[in-house]
Amino acid sequence: MVGMAVVAPNFTLSDQHAQTFRTMSIILMTSRLTMTAQYLTIMWNTRMYRAATISIAMAAGVHFVAAVVYLGTAFGFQGGSSALWVIWIVVTVFEAMLQVVFSLKWTSLSFRGTHLCHRISLLSFILMGEGIITVCLSVGRIVVNANQWTSPTIGNVAAGIAIIYVLFMIYIDWSRELRRTNVRQLLWTVAHFPFHLAFKLFLTGSSQFVIWWKIFELIGGVQQAFSQSLSAADDPAFNVTAQWFVNSLNKTVTDIFSVFPPIYTNTEIVTDQSLRDMLSIPDEFWQRLNVNAVPDDDATLLGIRNSLVDLIRAIENSLFTTFKIDGFAGLVNKFDGESWELEEKVNNLNWDKFNVVFTYSYIAAGLTLIFLNVLFIIASKTRWAFFSYVRKAINFLAGIGLCLVTIINLNEESYADFAGTPWPLPTLLLVMFTVLVIHHLPQPPPLFFKKGTGAAAASEPMLAGKTSDETSIVEGRRQAWRSGQKIGSRE
Repeated sequence: MVGMAVVAPNFTLSDQHAQTFRTMSIILMTSRLTMTAQYLTIMWNTRMYRAATISIAMAAGVHFVAAVVYLGTAFGFQGGSSALWVIWIVVTVFEAMLQVVFSLKWTSLSFRGTHLCHRISLLSFILMGEGIITVCLSVGRIVVNANQWTSPTIGNVAAGIAIIYVLFMIYIDWSRELRRTNVRQLLWTVAHFPFHLAFKLFLTGSSQFVIWWKIFELIGGVQQAFSQSLSAADDPAFNVTAQWFVNSLNKTVTDIFSVFPPIYTNTEIVTDQSLRDMLSIPDEFWQRLNVNAVPDDDATLLGIRNSLVDLIRAIENSLFTTFKIDGFAGLVNKFDGESWELEEKVNNLNWDKFNVVFTYSYIAAGLTLIFLNVLFIIASKTRWAFFSYVRKAINFLAGIGLCLVTIINLNEESYADFAGTPWPLPTLLLVMFTVLVIHHLPQPPPLFFKKGTGAAAASEPMLAGKTSDETSIVEGRRQAWRSGQKIGSRE
């Protein structure tokens, strides 16, 4: 793990560094040789048991062959682009599949009675803890002074923490029984891989929503200040001059940059150029703008619009960069166009990043709910009542619905009305909380009549309002009591 952390910063498939990929091959080989040594150690201690010795030797042999293959790939990375890294994935998958087959065939390699389920559950809890840390780090990045604590910001931070707590409760409620058959245990374990993948992406996206909303809030404040300046310029009773208009805009720019200073000089260049362009507009134009309607294709009016667009883009990009959403990375030293063209390109990249965050967050949230439901089904060992089927169907539909929310991208107006508000993250919380509430709803009573007669009918009130798991417990106690009665009568 330490070795992978060392090579990770230089590990890029599109721009392969031969030394990095060779090092990765050696790390994989070393890990497999270490596992081979562990299996051989166990085999030596169990050498008096022939069946166990054979199974453990085969497991060790699989890892040793994999180590040899990884060593061979190390000599294939000689520079340039190579597809040998695919061998790593293929060999790893075959290793996992063979070990699973071995665990099903031989008791000595079986996971039955081990701490596997507990270890997997602990890994899920670790991911939840990392999610809380990520949200807290996002809070530290967005709140630079007391004025940044607005109601929507507080709501998003609370929603980010509450989502993790709700998912924790769902996971605990749906994974109560950890003693399962061998096959069911393996299915439950394997299903955790896609669940953990979707869960991690979902938690990362949740923390990103907190940051993106703060950016939206700041951009909205800048646009509102600019709109007030434009409204004053349109007022015939107000004597507008170019100096007043530029000073009004410059005050807004100065206020925002005093709290979130720009990082790249290109931002200052475009900002200064935009303000100078608007300062060069004659005062007579503003007087004519107040008295007569200026056509939309007027050259001076188009120049003002372009300058305002460039100014807003520069401010947006500066805010993005301040919050570690850096679209300039990799472009500043390679771009040959004008400064405003660079700002336009970076601005498009930044907004594309938000579209990606919105899309993968909602898809990951839906898949998280779906895989949680799959884990719930695998872990269930009692017979389901009709309402249990309804609850599990609702869980699946809720997950699919969250995935389908992303098609709102097809309508730009609806997408902007929803994604540009503080509601994307609280919406996820409301769905997850609804699923939790539905899970804890009591079993509804029969609609028309109660089933059974005699003692069974008399015990129906005791079962009403209980979940399927609680109902099975009551039924088990009833059967045990009946068995005791019969034994007593025979004596």
